Amino acid sequence: ALFQSNPGMAPLIDLARPLAVALAAALLLWGVFALLLRNAAKAGLVSGLWWLLFFAFGHLHSAFSHLAWKPLAAFQQGYLPLLWCCLGIFIIGAVLLTITRKPVERLTANLNVITGILVLIPLAGILRLAAVEARQEQQMRADFRAQLQSGKGIDTAHLPNIYFLVVDGYAREDTLRDIFHFNNKPFINFLSRKGFYVARRSRSNYSQTSLSISSMLNMTYLGDLTERMGKTSTDRTPLHLMIGHNAVTAFLKQRGYRTVVYNEYYGTKIPTADIVLQSKKTTGALTEFECALVNLTPLAALPPRTKQFD
Repeated sequence: ALFQSNPGMAPLIDLARPLAVALAAALLLWGVFALLLRNAAKAGLVSGLWWLLFFAFGHLHSAFSHLAWKPLAAFQQGYLPLLWCCLGIFIIGAVLLTITRKPVERLTANLNVITGILVLIPLAGILRLAAVEARQEQQMRADFRAQLQSGKGIDTAHLPNIYFLVVDGYAREDTLRDIFHFNNKPFINFLSRKGFYVARRSRSNYSQTSLSISSMLNMTYLGDLTERMGKTSTDRTPLHLMIGHNAVTAFLKQRGYRTVVYNEYYGTKIPTADIVLQSKKTTGALTEFECALVNLTPLAALPPRTKQFD
């Protein structure tokens, strides 16, 4: 559901590891409870209660954080109060399920059906999004190849090197001074002395990275994209495809340039570059999707806190 409700924010492959870990952990937990309770149906209910509280933790914490009700004030002071509350609910529920003499097989079967339906609904949405993304990427690849073909025969002699550095979220001098009380003038003056042109009243074309970079690298505004996707759409897939197969890279490749890209954020990666650099320290680390998923669970309370992405 998290993946489906954030279309275009992460590649489909990012689902593989969390799904594998979740399935393995679910089977392991069910097996432990089955051995302890000697009842597969009760073990299923107890482990189901555990996972329900586990994955609802972040949503509950977020909901309590926005409620201005004094009895819930304790739940707004970090994770620990809610953590103890969820643990208490689990223990009470597990004890009641363990000591009950009523047959629970029918309840377990019904809950399995409901769970299956709840899994199939987002799965269908994810598959639909994957199919749409595949069609869009195929079209973008075709457009990119066409742009490359149109540039053949251009004289590539005496080409200057081009360095395009995007310091995401770096405010201009007056904003840093007035809002953050930081004096950035020495650095600006240093750039001016080195011959750089500094646009002192610059403004971003859009307020979000994916919007700004996709517009910039395609030398156009995104009005037609708004009309095509709808004003209420939250799907960022077209933006990521526009960045990955952008007009500027195609324009430079026409003229014999070799492009080198360094980027750690999925939404602004450029797979059409000749060389893609990546920091070694990120190898094997959590993906952005996995970080967002962890922050919906009690694991967010463990130090060090995982980074949240906006």
